[in-house]
Amino acid sequence: MAELKITQGETAFMASVLFMACGIGSLFVSPCMAKFEAKTVLIWCEFSNSLSCLLFLYSSNYYMLLFARAIQGFGQAFLVTYSPVWINTFAP
Repeated sequence: MAELKITQGETAFMASVLFMACGIGSLFVSPCMAKFEAKTVLIWCEFSNSLSCLLFLYSSNYYMLLFARAIQGFGQAFLVTYSPVWINTFAP
């Protein structure tokens, strides 16, 4: 926090951006899964997660950190929503 000169409130907001983006992203899961193959969607989710981690790692700007957390949350929405469905379908 001291290196970026951000307050504790800004840090808390940055943490909550992931969950807000995950909630918004969950609205797009069903249409994307209906239109595209599940494997393709999950590959793009993992790619966006990797990209957001790299952005978060190399960023020194608060707004870029927020953007990286939003991308990560949006991509995780597909994994969080689809994983239980996949387990229910393919588990014995």
